[in-house]
Amino acid sequence: MSDSAADILLPRFQFLIDQLGFRIVTSEKSSSFDNMYIELTDDLINVRVCRERGLVSVELSPQFSADSWVPLGHLFLIVVQRDPVEKVTIEEQAGFLQDHYPEIHTMLSSENLKDTIVQVRQLGKARRSKLFPGSVGDA
Repeated sequence: MSDSAADILLPRFQFLIDQLGFRIVTSEKSSSFDNMYIELTDDLINVRVCRERGLVSVELSPQFSADSWVPLGHLFLIVVQRDPVEKVTIEEQAGFLQDHYPEIHTMLSSENLKDTIVQVRQLGKARRSKLFPGSVGDA
């Protein structure tokens, strides 16, 4: 891994390379607001870690459907069945990815991806409904 890519990968996600054999596909670091972006793959799952103005987000997509990005925090809330408005820290997300990679891979498999996306949308709807009562219609 190049020095610049090493600087971009948040230490909590180093296990992707060290333990799971992921490799960096692309990365970028900006001096503005300490923004960064890194995308990794193991040829089954793509992982995208972004930091923008201090906020870190992590998304996953299956290799066979690389445009179907799913927030890792949403997968966490679905699997552990926690309150949809609960904040999931980046440390919790990294630990979840590390500890539940086989389950996550199954959730993003060709057989389960549609159902997983439906669950993510339902979680989003439940989240909006709790945060903004009356804003989510029955449609």
